[in-house]
Amino acid sequence: MIEPLRPFELQRSNRYGFLANVRAAPIDYSIGYQTDQGVSPTFSAHLEQVADAVERVSSRESSICEIGCGKGDFFSMLTARSFTMLTGFDESYEGGDSRIKKSYPSAHDGPLEAQLLVVRHVLDYIVDPVTYLVDLHKINGQDCEVMIEVPCFDWISSQGALWDLTCERVNFFTEQSIEALFGSDLIGIDRVFGEQYLLVHAHLRGRDEVADYFEADAYQSELLKHGYALSSDLTKQLGDSAYWIWGTGSKAVMFLHHHLNWRPEHAPLGCVDINPMRQGTFVPSTGIEIFSPSEFGELFDVGQPVVVLNRNYINEVSQSIEELTGASAELIVL
Repeated sequence: MIEPLRPFELQRSNRYGFLANVRAAPIDYSIGYQTDQGVSPTFSAHLEQVADAVERVSSRESSICEIGCGKGDFFSMLTARSFTMLTGFDESYEGGDSRIKKSYPSAHDGPLEAQLLVVRHVLDYIVDPVTYLVDLHKINGQDCEVMIEVPCFDWISSQGALWDLTCERVNFFTEQSIEALFGSDLIGIDRVFGEQYLLVHAHLRGRDEVADYFEADAYQSELLKHGYALSSDLTKQLGDSAYWIWGTGSKAVMFLHHHLNWRPEHAPLGCVDINPMRQGTFVPSTGIEIFSPSEFGELFDVGQPVVVLNRNYINEVSQSIEELTGASAELIVL
């Protein structure tokens, strides 16, 4: 079944300053939703750096709960580092680790009594993240520390990265909005993964919910203009060359959605993805076929450029193409 396109309207929180898609609707992640990035050596290296951050603030005997642990990659890293008091929650989890519950935490799961809650790429997917933090504290049953990772909207706006505005992602945080959200409970903020993410360390305590409202903001229209210009530049740069897209994460999905809406005649030969669960399927919205790296190696001709949507992966992609084809490809980074 093909799902209809979802609406997107970015507005700004008057009280805290983060931006949100005020027309967001819940998404069911429990059936076949593929968020796994752990198959990428580049992303695995990033996860190791986040695990280093957890080590700096927690002992091996600390009670740690990971909320939204996906397929369990980061959870497994903490296990490998001999953390002994681990639990996790994610309705999309597909593994067999009994410490991970295949749901999201509710009052029935409390008290969790965690000393540290790891909340990576969850707060940006939650409608009303402020109330969510209040509820999470109640479910935990005690004050604790949190390690939160979210995309950095400061980076998105500085790069004009329209492709980071997705219907799945509800909230977009700046450093300033994180400071407003946690106030004196904030311990520190670091920019990680090439400054694309914010890694937040804070105290999570009981708090009063304060009335907030959202106001119209110009960022969405500005990013659309920038995205159109990048799409136009790419078309000129490629000329008549047939090209490939490497990776089918959210950036690539959204790039293709906008680019082919503006220029439907400019479709790529296909997309390449190292995640086996995506291979042999098709990109949402545009229906571009997704190939395995080995299939790409058989189909690729020298002279066909490869477009990469995230510059963090450029070295990994370049090395993969040379290993697969014995040749270098022209890589274009958006």
